[in-house]
Amino acid sequence: MTHPLGGGRLLYGIGQARAAIAREGAALVVPDFPSVIAWHRVGVQTAVAPASAGLTVDQVATLARFGSRAVVVSPDQDTTQELLTNPPTVRGIDLYVAESYRRTGGPGLTRDEAVRVARGAVPFPEARMGAALDSYRDAPTPTERRSIMAAAVWIEVKTAWGLAADQAEIDALTALSATCNTP
Repeated sequence: MTHPLGGGRLLYGIGQARAAIAREGAALVVPDFPSVIAWHRVGVQTAVAPASAGLTVDQVATLARFGSRAVVVSPDQDTTQELLTNPPTVRGIDLYVAESYRRTGGPGLTRDEAVRVARGAVPFPEARMGAALDSYRDAPTPTERRSIMAAAVWIEVKTAWGLAADQAEIDALTALSATCNTP
């Protein structure tokens, strides 16, 4: 079902979290709006939630306007797997995943639990590689294991290419700014 107000673009709590995200350079993306309220109550003012069923490229682009990092709190293994399979990638923002299979959005959320979940976040490429290796261990046949290993190598190569392209862009912009600032 489509959200009547364009849920693929909306983020619950962005109005309240915008200044904190800009100040800290990072957002915490939680599963739903009750979780946003719970995280704000324990002092995590950067918490937002997607208004749609999953995190979209448009929502990540909105977060990239305010910060350079987003930690996505995943409520269950299926959500984590879906997120790692089809990550909403946007240039200019690094995505991290934090798994919290205990409901982290109720009135029982404590500051210590919030800190533990946020500190447990890992970068998406690392999380994807870990998921591929977990699948490798569970694969019943050699053919499936080879296929999974090929996918893991592709993830590593694609990540390296992306990092090299980003570094080349940074180098070019640095060189351009140096020539513009030369009298």
